[in-house]
This record gives sequence, structure tokens and C-alpha cells, in this order.
Amino acid sequence: MFRPLIVGCALAASSAVWAKVEDVSASGFKVSHSVSTTVRPARLWRSLERIGHWWDPEHTWSGDAGSLRLKPAAGGCFCERWGGQSVEHARVVWAHPGHRLRLLGALGPLQEWGASGVAEFVIEAREGGSTLRFSYNVSGDARFQLDQVAPVVDRVLGTQVERLARYAETGSPVPGR
Repeated sequence: MFRPLIVGCALAASSAVWAKVEDVSASGFKVSHSVSTTVRPARLWRSLERIGHWWDPEHTWSGDAGSLRLKPAAGGCFCERWGGQSVEHARVVWAHPGHRLRLLGALGPLQEWGASGVAEFVIEAREGGSTLRFSYNVSGDARFQLDQVAPVVDRVLGTQVERLARYAETGSPVPGR
């Protein structure tokens, strides 16, 4: 989501993922995604923790998803470190292992614009697996016309949700591997 945010425009969301952009205005938006998986909540949670294994490297500052770390505990960091540089993408504000992870942070260029964002992963058990619900609620200065960037953010984050679900189910975030 970070290096070339516009690349996300080219990525089509899978029909297996439910997506919605809502509450859109020049000063903010909310995107939501939901996907059903065949894995139990504990496995989905463990996969979520291993963010460097499923996050798309095209949407990092370093170009290497292996540079990403996520500490899923209050105060923990969703951070990236590479070549003497580092960035905090978001800070964990609520962690309920196996159920909920809430982070506070402005991803990608939203950080530079002084926006505020709350990302939340909610995992629910269901017969035959689990459901992952993800939302990202952003607010900021209307001068940046956040309504214009909302569809791009939605596509990029939708891709991340798909990759997480695929990684949890198959061990690879990439189809066919």
C-alpha cells in the first residue's frame, strides 16, 4: 500500500471476498471486506501474525514483505525495517488472540497527509472454518480529497485480505502455489 499505491487500481477483487466502501466524503471513508475460510480461527490468527508471509511486497516501502513485523499485543507495532530505515505503519490498540486485532495508523500516503486510520481484523468461528472481517476507517483533511483515494485503498486492502485468507488455507498468498 505504500510504494506504488496506484498499482492497487489494477488489482481486481476476488468474487470470494465481500467488499464495501461506505461513508465516503472528502474528509474520510470506511472500507470493509469479509471472506470465509476453511481454517479454524486459531490458524487464521497465527497466519495474521505472520504478516511478512502474506502481505503483498508491492505495497511496502522496502519492496520486501519480509521486512514487515506485527506484534499482536496492545502497544505492539506493525512496522517495517530495511537498510537502516524503519516505519511504523500502525500501532496495536486492541488484541484478543484468535478473535480481534485493532490497529491505529495511517497507511501509505495517508500517513504523510496526517490522516488517521483504524484497521480492524475480526475472526469468527463458523461451521467448516472461520470468517475474517476487515475494516479500515479513515479520517483527515478534506484538502486531500479522501473520497478520491478511497477506491484505491479499498482495492489494495481487499487484495491483502485475499492474500491472508489464501495464505492461511494453502501456505502461500499467491494463487496456484
